[in-house]
Amino acid sequence: MATVDEAAARGVDYVTETTHRPDESDFTGALARLRADGCNLITIALTIRPTITVVATAKAMGWDDVTFLVSSAGFHTAVAKVPGGVTEGLYAGAGWQDLEARMSDPDTAAWVASYREATGEFPGTGALLGRSAAEIFVSALEAAGPDLTVESFQAGMESIDRHDPILGAPVKMGPGDHAGSDSVFISQIVNGSWALVDTVATN
Repeated sequence: MATVDEAAARGVDYVTETTHRPDESDFTGALARLRADGCNLITIALTIRPTITVVATAKAMGWDDVTFLVSSAGFHTAVAKVPGGVTEGLYAGAGWQDLEARMSDPDTAAWVASYREATGEFPGTGALLGRSAAEIFVSALEAAGPDLTVESFQAGMESIDRHDPILGAPVKMGPGDHAGSDSVFISQIVNGSWALVDTVATN
């Protein structure tokens, strides 16, 4: 698990962990245990709704001196926009940046404007990731050429090396390296929006 590895690499005490059912909706007991064990930083491996529930439950318990860090699974516009500032202060690590904070970038602003014109809405995280995945796929097909084979498509994917302005991240692949990006962007919810805090290179 990444948290265990990072704690060891940084000389940080890994105190304890909790588990839950896939359909878990009450994290009171788990949080009480983590609090009793003296945890001050908790990494969350949950999706959107349970992430919101965990943070809201901790605040309802009056546990306000703990820091939560969620994975890319919880790095979503909906998490930042929970009414009442429930998720305020939450941190996330992901391989892309949130759109709202990058509206000064011309390419980002132009894409958001076109999306709004087509749908009447500001693009959420799903739209951001779907658009970028589709563009990467098309780029690989173009690089593969008209005589498409599994081998030519793989070579096309492995030739991608560019900056994706909508993701706000570099996208690079090669033989034996299909991760797409070696950067992890650390963001925090500030005043209802994700704000970039730092960038960590994993290689």
